[in-house]
Amino acid sequence: MFDNDLKELVETDIWTLYQHGVDYNNLRNMYDNTDRNNEFYNGDQWKHAKLGNNPPLQLNYIKTIVKTKVSTINQNLWKIVYDNMNFDNEEIIREGKKVSKLLNKKAEITWERNKMDGKIRKIVRKAGINSESVLYNFWFDKTKDIRTEILSKNDIIFGDENTPEIEEQPYIIVKKRMTILKAKEYAKSMGCPDDRIEFIIGDADNLEEAGEKTKDEKDNKVTVLTEFWKEKGTVYYRQGTRYCVINEKENTGYTRYPVQHYLWEEKEGDSRGVGEVEQHIENQLEVNRTLMRRSIVGKNTAYPHPIVNTEVVQNVDALKKPGATIKISGKNVQDVKDAIGFTNTTQMSSDIKELMNQLITLDKELAGAGDAATGNINPSSASGRAILAMQEAANQPMIEQQSALKDFIEEIALCWLDMWIAHADYSIKIIDEEINDQTGDSSYVVNEIPIVLIQNMNPTVKIEITAKGAYDKYAKEQSLENLANSNLFLPQNAQMLEDYVECLDDDSNMPKATLLRLIKKRKERQNRIAQMKANGQLMQQQVQQFLNEQQNQEMANMMQSQSQQIVNQ
Repeated sequence: MFDNDLKELVETDIWTLYQHGVDYNNLRNMYDNTDRNNEFYNGDQWKHAKLGNNPPLQLNYIKTIVKTKVSTINQNLWKIVYDNMNFDNEEIIREGKKVSKLLNKKAEITWERNKMDGKIRKIVRKAGINSESVLYNFWFDKTKDIRTEILSKNDIIFGDENTPEIEEQPYIIVKKRMTILKAKEYAKSMGCPDDRIEFIIGDADNLEEAGEKTKDEKDNKVTVLTEFWKEKGTVYYRQGTRYCVINEKENTGYTRYPVQHYLWEEKEGDSRGVGEVEQHIENQLEVNRTLMRRSIVGKNTAYPHPIVNTEVVQNVDALKKPGATIKISGKNVQDVKDAIGFTNTTQMSSDIKELMNQLITLDKELAGAGDAATGNINPSSASGRAILAMQEAANQPMIEQQSALKDFIEEIALCWLDMWIAHADYSIKIIDEEINDQTGDSSYVVNEIPIVLIQNMNPTVKIEITAKGAYDKYAKEQSLENLANSNLFLPQNAQMLEDYVECLDDDSNMPKATLLRLIKKRKERQNRIAQMKANGQLMQQQVQQFLNEQQNQEMANMMQSQSQQIVNQ
């Protein structure tokens, strides 16, 4: 396409709306701040600074703070659990348990297929660095299931930039950079006519991409936009580039936006919140400057510097070489000390060092990332419960982020259920494994859940948390060891053990689910032993009965024989 043709191109409505959001974010320096936060986290903290021949020294404690807090939030595994909330209909109550079990199975498969454990960790890290992270869900026809993608904060435009609530947004625009070839193939798969596809052309609109390297694109790319909005509770969408309308208004069938938004920390009147990095940048800069000053002063005063009379010494550079010959002129060799001397060393004030160390220590402690939070505890000198208690106290400042992550995953679960229903004809098909109780063999069956039944269930979502930290395992092992050595573990106290386990909280350090399975196995084993004993007693009774019958028969035969003999006589 020629330059003259470009002048006649008309920008699409979706591009105009997108550009309006970009201009607003530029006024707030959102894109520059995003790159700056990434640079400080990754250690590029002296960008554009003129340091001469001095190396860019730094102590990147910002990364330590972020990693400590992110690991605190990510120390658990998550599981989606659907449940029935309709208690008025007896039929739905009966079917609800089975339906919930199948939905939980489908959620587990989708979770694993999308490697959500790893994505959740990345989402939390991105939010810690840049205040927010976004998960985008879309339907993948090949697997007939949901696919998920993590978006940068730069890749989404909110209709209302003053509220973080996704479902309250008037519209949401998702941006994606694609190669021209891929963009044209996608447009064709969406039914876009060829006369419009030719208007998908490369552009240089990559200044809003997150990360310095994303501005250097290997191939010519184009920005593809997807806008979502609601009409009467139903989500619609349209797609396009700067000059091409890929598709007009399309009904998704969803009732919820296929986007979830995780905020690190809320900021009043701002949908983007505030992250961890930007709160420590100024202190980090002062630490780096102080470190540089100490280094420069140390070089100038902590080491002796040679002072040379250049009129006497002919080869000054030889002073830098051990064992080199020093040439002098106009003087005796004995007078060389008058031509060469050294400065006296001086000691730097320790106040500068203390200031730098206090800046780092106080900044980390005020951020809740001190020694207790980083796990600087000796396990050999503390019990598992004591360690967990210390960690719990240190993790209290992170409760807000942990609760926000739990709510974030609940939003994912509700979105997935909404999408499954929208893409189903009349039922949701779920493959489930059935195990034969007699043989132990497994078989796979396809279960169908009617959409009407799911809607009548009015399902709710609960997120189960599974602890996986090293000290959590240590505490569990200690708890189990203590329980095994107690009287509760004796066979005659089986009922007491069961009562004790039933009283435990579901999130107790004692593995309640594991103990319940153990109790169940014990009961099954005792039932089998009792059955074997009963069968043995029955067999003994049958043998004794048989012997008695044989004995009675022999006695009867003998009496009959004797009677016959008497008769014969």
